[in-house]
Amino acid sequence: MNTRIIFASILLQILAVPLLADWGACNVGAVGDPGVQIQTTTLQKPDGTFNFILSAGGTPLADKADALGFAFGQAKMKGDCEIVVQVMDISPGKQDWAAGGAMLRENFGADSKFFAIACTRGHGIQNFVRTADSTAVATQENCTDCNPPTWLKIVRQGDHFTSYKSRDGKTWLEVSQADIAMKKNVWAGVFTTGGGDASGAAVTFTHVATRELAGQ
Repeated sequence: MNTRIIFASILLQILAVPLLADWGACNVGAVGDPGVQIQTTTLQKPDGTFNFILSAGGTPLADKADALGFAFGQAKMKGDCEIVVQVMDISPGKQDWAAGGAMLRENFGADSKFFAIACTRGHGIQNFVRTADSTAVATQENCTDCNPPTWLKIVRQGDHFTSYKSRDGKTWLEVSQADIAMKKNVWAGVFTTGGGDASGAAVTFTHVATRELAGQ
C-alpha cells in the first residue's frame, strides 16, 4: 500500500509497510528503482531503540541534490538533539559509494541542508555536509578501513553539529564538526544510498535512537 503525504509542498511517497511505530520512510530526490523499503528485524527493543533494514537506490552524496532513502522519526527534533545508530552491514552495495548512516536534515527536499555521518562500501567512514540549500556536498574522510559493524552518532548544539564514531557504543571518537544555520526543528533519521548501483543497497541498522537534549 502506498501512502501519499503532502509535506512542506513536497509530495512524498511512503513505500515501507509496515511503518516502524512512529517512524516513516521516503525517497529523497530522484532515487529511481529500487525505491526505499523498510524491513523490520526487531521492531523495537526493550531499551526503546529500533532495529531494521533500509534498502534504497540513489547516487553518491556529492552533488547539489540528493538521491537516497531516508527513514525518520515522524516528530521533528526540537533544537539541540542527538541520533545514535549502529551500522551492521551494507549489502549488496556493489558500488564503493553505497552508504548508510545517521542524518539530521532540515527538510525532505533533495537540495536541503543536512549533516550526516555514514559507513561506505569502499571508503570507510565519511562525513557529509550541505551547509546551504542547493550547494554541493562537502565530504570528509575519517578512515578508509573502518568497516561495519560500527556505531555512529551526531550531536546538534544550536547551529553546531558534531559527528562521532565508536566500536562499542560507549567510547566515542570525534569525526568532524560543522556550523550550519538550520531551522530549530529538524528531521532526525538514517539513510541509505546505492551509490549509483542500479540494484541499490540494503543497510542493516541496529540500536537506532534519537533524543532531544536538555535545556530547550
